[in-house]
Amino acid sequence: MHEDSTKLWRTLIKLALLGTTGFMTWQALTRLMGADAWLVSALGLVAFEGGLLLWPMYYQQADTNTQSGVAAVMAVIDLLGVAMAFGVEVMGNNPGMAGLIPQFADVATWGVIGVVIANVAAYIVVDAIDPDKQLARQMAAVSRVQKEIQVMIAKQTAAATLSGSQDAANQIVPSLAARNLADVMGHFGLLDGVNIEAPKSPVPLQLADSGTSPTVGNGKSTAKPR
Repeated sequence: MHEDSTKLWRTLIKLALLGTTGFMTWQALTRLMGADAWLVSALGLVAFEGGLLLWPMYYQQADTNTQSGVAAVMAVIDLLGVAMAFGVEVMGNNPGMAGLIPQFADVATWGVIGVVIANVAAYIVVDAIDPDKQLARQMAAVSRVQKEIQVMIAKQTAAATLSGSQDAANQIVPSLAARNLADVMGHFGLLDGVNIEAPKSPVPLQLADSGTSPTVGNGKSTAKPR
């Protein structure tokens, strides 16, 4: 119970500090860059305060030493940005030091640009070296290689099949053609090159003169019996 209460108070104090520094950062950036540059001020606020909140949390949960190192460096950079904005806002509320603020305008502009870019770059780096994503990339590479091998095997199988089909066709076509030719020759009465003549039709009878019988094939007639 006591431990839970301590965590609650710690969280409340952290939120109060972040709220205070966030307000001071916003005021300092708008003071340095003017009210018209509110978008740049908002980017600086997100980079400074958001980085100061998230990078320490990432440091505790990093999977590799490199990720922990990047998170630690970014937490320090964001802390320096918050400290700079806090100092500028304090100076702006001090009449004796308010005249020095315009001298920090260029520094603040380049500081916001640098911190925003650093945060984006750091996020890309820690994401790229994440072990789980590295493993996923390696598995995807293995899958691509396996697919490429399957494609190569399929191409070679198709080429071998086509070559084998051509050889088979060269062996089958002559015997098939000879068989078809024999069928055609048999259909037209040709067998082994010998012409088998078709049977002759009977010679038609011819009528002779009266008193004789019909003629036969030699053309002679016989007398009718009386």
